Amino acid sequence: MATLFVVATPIGNLGDLSPRAAETLAQCKVIAAESVARSRKLLSHLGLGGKKIISCREANRQRSADEVVAWLGQGCDVALVSDAGTPGISDPGAVVVRRAVENGHAVCPIPGPSAAAAALSVAGLEPSPVVLIGFLPPKTGARREVLQQAVQTGWPMIIFEGPHRLARTAEDLLAVAGDRPVMAARELSKIHEQVVHTTCSQLAGTAPESGAKGEYTLVVWGGEPPRPEPEDIDRLISQGLERGDAAPSELARQVAQATGKTRKEVYRRLMEIKAAAESDDSQD
Repeated sequence: MATLFVVATPIGNLGDLSPRAAETLAQCKVIAAESVARSRKLLSHLGLGGKKIISCREANRQRSADEVVAWLGQGCDVALVSDAGTPGISDPGAVVVRRAVENGHAVCPIPGPSAAAAALSVAGLEPSPVVLIGFLPPKTGARREVLQQAVQTGWPMIIFEGPHRLARTAEDLLAVAGDRPVMAARELSKIHEQVVHTTCSQLAGTAPESGAKGEYTLVVWGGEPPRPEPEDIDRLISQGLERGDAAPSELARQVAQATGKTRKEVYRRLMEIKAAAESDDSQD
């Protein structure tokens, strides 16, 4: 049975490519690559310029997944690589992995460079859960909605961002999360690597003037989740009761999860609101 190898490649410095990754790329007949041009450069550096390369971009991920499965079905091992770093994180690689698994093929990770892990290692955070957001939506409303959901956890966030949207993302962070500490890493492992410990407000103020190029990895400190106002809890309960699509215990669980309150507290309030609504109906 052929194997799909998920191979981590350098995020900048070619010296970070592991010997095992190089051996895997050499043994695989086919390379499924997010960027054909970048992969050709890497393969040429390794003396593997004649390899068959399949384009595996966001725009053609379904078709490329079919092609990968076809090669695996012929008994050919395939190596999956992203633009840089570890495939399957904020790239179209997950579709290829799922399709290979669905068709009964082995999937083998070849670990290595990761912008998220590299940035987290120099952030200086205490060990804790983190929220890996990856790239945020391009529109402000959708971007703030994702950030709001992440802030509700109270955990640190890891965000990937391009220089052209860095200021707007910093402004959104300031609006949604408040003025938290941020570690901004740019061009990790490259010649012009930069690691800056700053804050949301400072980043929002300096980003437009910096003129810096290269993608950023932001590590945003966690904080206390926002405390919901009582009227917010009542609103969520009332909306759930009106929909009638969940039993009281399940609705209490959903509202408790959304607000950070205990299920017991929410269930007690739910029963009060439900009793009041039934009393009003009987009087009518």
